[in-house]
Parts: sequence; structure tokens; C-alpha cells
Amino acid sequence: MTTRQEAAQRKSAMVGDLVSSIERAELRAGDQIPSLVSLAKRYGLSKPTVLATLQPLLDDGTLCAVPSVGMFVGEVRDRRPGCYVMLTGPDRPGLEGPPLHNTSHGFEDRITWHGGACAVLTVDDYLTQHAAGSLPPVRGIFSFVAGSSTDILSTLDDFARLVVYLGGRRPPEGAEDDRVTYVDLDNVSGGRLAAEALLRSGHERIAFLGLHAPGVPHFGWSRQRAEGWETAMRRRQPRGDLVSIHPDPPRGSGAGHYERALSQVASHAADQLPRFDACVGADDLVLTHLADELRARGIDRSLWPAMVGFEGLQSAEGYVLTSVRPRWTDLGRMAADHLVQGSTMRRSLTRVSEVAMTVISRPLLLSNSQA
Repeated sequence: MTTRQEAAQRKSAMVGDLVSSIERAELRAGDQIPSLVSLAKRYGLSKPTVLATLQPLLDDGTLCAVPSVGMFVGEVRDRRPGCYVMLTGPDRPGLEGPPLHNTSHGFEDRITWHGGACAVLTVDDYLTQHAAGSLPPVRGIFSFVAGSSTDILSTLDDFARLVVYLGGRRPPEGAEDDRVTYVDLDNVSGGRLAAEALLRSGHERIAFLGLHAPGVPHFGWSRQRAEGWETAMRRRQPRGDLVSIHPDPPRGSGAGHYERALSQVASHAADQLPRFDACVGADDLVLTHLADELRARGIDRSLWPAMVGFEGLQSAEGYVLTSVRPRWTDLGRMAADHLVQGSTMRRSLTRVSEVAMTVISRPLLLSNSQA
């Protein structure tokens, strides 16, 4: 028998063993098969030969591959191009602009890298198109909006996955579903990093300008950032009084809470300016409102506090010492990875995953902010 014939037999044996294991249900849909290195060693083949031999099984959906993870047993539905949807909506103040754009770009880039198709739709558009039957089979959804998770999950089959952006909220208790994974920013760590940046600059009296009212469940991300700020401050001042400024509790419900909170906090902070010489803003917009309020009151620029915010908005440049940047692109990528890997492996993933933040150093703005 020639060497070529022996290689052909080894390749045939490898495929036959895999297919038999699948047919006998020893390997089920979503199970990972041995690695290319393991198969190459077992059957006396090279890794490129193993991959080329398995390619027909990948093409017909018997197997499916997740880049950098491995190969898994597929199902009939895996033979269709995987389609993943990111849902957006108007119910998250402050998430329009760069947060939405960067998150969607990270999501789309990562889904494409995985070999899937993707779309970014509003919740209403998605539900309308789903009801009309005009969508391709959807393997998974990344919900970048609050609420509607139950309605969205009901549109998916048992194989598909749902990833929900928490935005500072907590996952619902008693509603565990192994098809649902949550992603968020590490807001607590972000608040700590913001306070530490000011402490390193020599500031001691550092206030937090929060957008959440005590006892009111709005703006959980602001509450979490305040928690991180307090952790850093208590390490330096275990028993000192901390200056934490908040809006008035909202009256009634509906739109406008965010805008009112911005204005109220800016006004309250200007009233209490002698109590602090630096501040961490729950987001950059509260700092731009504070700057506008200080200008309107004619307060000399040399008396303004040093400021550290989030997002790094262009409107805040010039007086914000530095920013703690939420990595929105990484959030989109993480959501995409959870969807692809979850729908492929059919196994529970981490219930909540968080994306770290990055401190952006702007040393030249220290003098500008005090000019």
C-alpha cells in the first residue's frame, strides 16, 4: 500500500469515527470535538490535512467552527448563515452618539469576524419585521435597550441566545434562563479610577456629582460609579465627611428625568463649591452643565474645581482634567462573542460579564482647567 493510500485511509477513518460518534449520539449538537492537534496525532496526519479533510463537514453543517475556540457538532439549522441582531431604542438617555455607534461597530465587526451576518434595528422595527416573517433565522440578539427582554426572548427559538446590556441595573431575580447572558461596564471600578486620578494629582476634597437621587432606582450606573468613588475616598479618608451631590427626587414619571437631574446637580454643585476643589462627574454631561452654571454665575475660572468625567466627550475638553473611558467597542465585541459561542455550544455562559474602563491621561489639561 502506498503512502498516499495509507493517508487516504487515515482521513477516511477520522471522518468515519466522527460521523459515527454523532450518529450514535456520543457527540451531541453543541459538543466540542477533539482539537486539530489531537486529531492529527491520533490519525497520523498534519493539522492542515485534518482541517482540509473536515471542511466538507463544516460546509454541510455537520460541524461548525468558532474562531479561537474550536469545532463543535452542529445542527441542521447551522447550515444556514448565522444572523445576529443588535436592538437599539430611545429609552436610555446618554447612550446615543458615541456609546451607541462604538458599541454597534464592535458588535458588527465581531459578528463578521465570526463569519455571521448582522443587523442593527430598533426594537419596534425588529418586532414588526419578525411578525411579518421578513427576517432570516436569527441565532441571537443583543439588546442595548431597557425592558422588552421577555418579549424579545419569546421571538427566539430554544437554540438562539439573548444578550442584554444592563446599564447599571441588576439582572432580574428568579428569572434565570440559560439562553440569556448579561453584559455591562465595570462602573464601580470606573468610579474608583476617577477618584484615584484626582487623588494622584494632589486633590483631597473630591466631590461626586451623581445623577441618581437617593432611594430612587433611576441611573444605576451613576450609583455604581459613586460606589467606586466612595471606596477610593474611604481609603484616604476613613472617617471624613464626603461630599456627594445629587438631584432632587423626581416627581411623577415619564421623560425628562435625565435633563432635570443634570440641571439640578449643576446648580447644587455650584452652591456647594466651597466644600470641594475637585469632582468626579457621573458622566461628562453633568460636568458641562456645571461649567455652564459656573460661567453664568461669573465665578472666576481659577476657582473652578478640577474635574474627571466619563466618555471623553468633545464638549467637555478644555476643563476636564481627564476621562475614564468606557470601552463601548469592547462591550459590543463581548456581546457578539457571547451570542456566537452560546448559540454554538448550547451551554450556559457567565451570567454577568463586565468590560473594564480605561483612564485617559491628559496632563496638559491640568493647567487649562485652572486657567
